[in-house]
Amino acid sequence: MKGHIVRGLAFTTALVALTACASTRFTETWRNPNIAPEHFRKVVAMAVVGPATLRRVAEDEIVRTLPAGEAIPSYQVLSDAEIRDPAQALARLREAGFDGAITMRVLSDQDKVRYVPGTTFPDFPTFLGYAWPPVYDPGYYVTDREVQVETNVYALPSQQLIWSGVSRTQNPANFGAMAREVAKGVRGRLESQGILQACGDCGAGNS
Repeated sequence: MKGHIVRGLAFTTALVALTACASTRFTETWRNPNIAPEHFRKVVAMAVVGPATLRRVAEDEIVRTLPAGEAIPSYQVLSDAEIRDPAQALARLREAGFDGAITMRVLSDQDKVRYVPGTTFPDFPTFLGYAWPPVYDPGYYVTDREVQVETNVYALPSQQLIWSGVSRTQNPANFGAMAREVAKGVRGRLESQGILQACGDCGAGNS
């Protein structure tokens, strides 16, 4: 009986670890050393992804992480065709008064297999003085989904790249959750470098 209990606890622990391990980390970041910190007045959020629905989801999440009123999703300004024409998109955005742009695109989306080693649980004496034999929880293989995203920040008047970062998100719950994690990570780095003003709890009311 005890062996079943210990195995059940081990399985539950592994299940909790798998369902809670979604995380985003930045593997590469770069800032243009030749450009002074920019304080944008009007930023467009652009997600260069295939399906139009995912584009809207990602752009909304980027906007939610920025100061209220400073960012607008590009789908409100550019059609799905226009966003694929850089010259036409730039002209439309300049005409609309945007001075900054944050772009997001998926570089890769793949599964990776890893091995989780087994665990041997020691003997535990019962209240009667007897001991149960050791219980071994065998190892197992886990398939993790890893999504790599590139995020860039541009100054539109000069078309210069100000900041760039590559992130990896493991086991995202969905595309929106991943975009939210990446956008929050980007926001923190932009604020710490003075590129964007700190926005406190911006977007908290929309979460």
